[in-house]
Amino acid sequence: MKKTSTLRIYRIRQTTNPRSQSRRGDVSVIQLTPTPSLSPVQADKCQLTPHPFMNRLNVQGSAASRYSYLPKEVKKGYALAIDCLLKQYKTNAGIVSRRFWQTLVLVVCSGAIAVAQNPNLYVHKKINNSKPALNEIVSYTVVVGNDGNAAANGVVVKDEISAGAQYSTHTVLKGANAFTPATGGWTIGSIAAGDSVVLELKAKVLERGVWFNTAEVTAMQGTDPNSVPGNHDLAEDDLAMVCFSVPLLWYEGDEFTVTIPILLTSVEWTRNGQNQFPINQAVANGSTLVIKSPGTYSFSGMFGSCPVGGCCAIEVIPGPACQIIANATANPTCEASPLTLNATAQGGTGPYLYTWTGPNGFSKTGQNQIIPVATTANAGVYTVKITDANNCTALSSTTALVGTLPIATCNSPVCEGGTVTLSATDGGTIYKWFGPNGFTSSVQNPTIPNATSANTGSYTVVITGAATCSGTAITSLKILPKPLIATSVSSSACIGGSFSLSATVSGASQPYQYIWTGPNGFYETGQLIVVNNAQLSHTGSYTLAVFSADGCSNQTITQPVEIKACICNPTAGVLPASVCVGDLVSLTSTSGFNSYSWKGPNSFTSSLQNPVISNAQLTHNGSYTLTVTGPNCSGTAIVNVIVQGLPVAQISSQTVCSGSAVSIQLSASGGTSYQWKGPNGYSSTQQNPTLANATAINSGTYSVTITNGSGCTAVNTTPVVVGTCPSVPCSLTGTV
Repeated sequence: MKKTSTLRIYRIRQTTNPRSQSRRGDVSVIQLTPTPSLSPVQADKCQLTPHPFMNRLNVQGSAASRYSYLPKEVKKGYALAIDCLLKQYKTNAGIVSRRFWQTLVLVVCSGAIAVAQNPNLYVHKKINNSKPALNEIVSYTVVVGNDGNAAANGVVVKDEISAGAQYSTHTVLKGANAFTPATGGWTIGSIAAGDSVVLELKAKVLERGVWFNTAEVTAMQGTDPNSVPGNHDLAEDDLAMVCFSVPLLWYEGDEFTVTIPILLTSVEWTRNGQNQFPINQAVANGSTLVIKSPGTYSFSGMFGSCPVGGCCAIEVIPGPACQIIANATANPTCEASPLTLNATAQGGTGPYLYTWTGPNGFSKTGQNQIIPVATTANAGVYTVKITDANNCTALSSTTALVGTLPIATCNSPVCEGGTVTLSATDGGTIYKWFGPNGFTSSVQNPTIPNATSANTGSYTVVITGAATCSGTAITSLKILPKPLIATSVSSSACIGGSFSLSATVSGASQPYQYIWTGPNGFYETGQLIVVNNAQLSHTGSYTLAVFSADGCSNQTITQPVEIKACICNPTAGVLPASVCVGDLVSLTSTSGFNSYSWKGPNSFTSSLQNPVISNAQLTHNGSYTLTVTGPNCSGTAIVNVIVQGLPVAQISSQTVCSGSAVSIQLSASGGTSYQWKGPNGYSSTQQNPTLANATAINSGTYSVTITNGSGCTAVNTTPVVVGTCPSVPCSLTGTV
């Protein structure tokens, strides 16, 4: 039965020979960089414009060796590999010489050549032998130059050896000697305008297939006009790559399926330079080729209006007959003891190369291997690949058993009062535990409930059994003290008042966390809790849980708190004690209550602590009641308001002639005291005063302020006119 394998991303393995037990299939990839099939002088009508296109071929196949066309970090780009081309191209500007080793070429056939801007880095690369043999040393030469008109500083180039080869040596032929083989980093530093540096890398060929080596500028100071460092863009001149090819081995029944992963038109496949071949040798179907026989395979096609082709051909040669048998063994062992791997080969042609792979990234070469201190991570399947002098290979696998040493664990630390859990390695047949305070157990994972400080110490388990390496293990247990709590609460409080909850904690690590819970869903945190506006629903006991910094906890319940209704005695007052009609009355009360409510005559109400009655009237006379609430009681008080009536002021005046003399007679009533004022500074406190010898300057308005027995006053006025007495006595009288 014919076997088919798939060559996918980055590497391939060769198809197995159905009749050979010494080879086996695997899956991987081959990548190709197509190159344009340009003649030394390219026709003007072909315009090669940079576009993203193919950077790999998907190939189906299987083999014992791996092959790669591009490093996997190169994901995109438009590359025209000049390795397969001549060094001149024609543009509208004429014949243009290109750099000799230039790996990437961006040519616009119908456009003019762009003048380099400063600085402008480029990378060239060549290989001394593109078709080496296995184990041969190949030499890569990398040139990094600056054809700008300013120096490039901080230049770093990365050049990693592909997986098909192994680094051997390097020499910096020109420039800074700062190449790091482990990372492929070449720290160049500064390159003057028009100058260049050169690095030579040597590597040993290890694998069959087509392998690319890429060099790229990954860092520089400033801006390159036509490239960005480290972006893996094949279209830029700061990246170059070369390849070498070692033929794939083919056995009867093998097939390799090669697929071009981008859209090309007019695809043509060739075998040994011929585009016609029988279907038992290869089958071409558009962008796919199925290789069924040895030969040299390549392709060409059209990308848009420009021809492209594969620079590095796929070479397939018949594999040698293999008669090698491999055998691998591994000794069972315990942790911390040596693990020994042995391999033998029968048949084939010596000397033999032994390559081991296994768990935990194990990879070694050599017939017999020893892991000095084995762990459980070393347990598993180990495979040895034996390659003879004819490059025939055989595989053999063995399973290494690594038994675990006894392990004892516990859930330390454990809080006082908690449960201790001891655990021992699985797989034993007999378990014996010994510990502090006379503890013993024959259970694999015993527990100790309600732990105390007496349980602190070391616990030893002795394990025997076939599945586990026998031995003794010890684990240590620490018991953490729980917090000791003393609480203090207010025994009672009035409705609307306040009460407090507090605690004193000791005996465990600080800081402490306090959580109080209580009646009616009460929840608070803190060492001291003050509850304001207490209500009957707060009545009851409260629970305090305290957590130490170690996570240990304890809790206690407080004495009950009683919330009850309380009575208080407010004081009500009035200022002044007695007022006259029209005056201002101030009601007063003691402060410190939550609410005030006043009620009095004439539908008077107020919620102010000290309300004011302006323009008092006789209707405001009477008792005023004050009601207060809170913060922890309620109560009432009464105060009397006295409003005195005003006197009724009666006033009259007359002028009397006595001969030629005139006198003014004033009179008033309605009060207990009188205060007269009039023109020309007149003043008198008599009830009925007389102003003798009055003249015209005494004419005018006279007013009197009358005060009654309550101290209330009223004012009234009367007009007075002083004339000339006639010869006949007369009397002028005025009354108001």
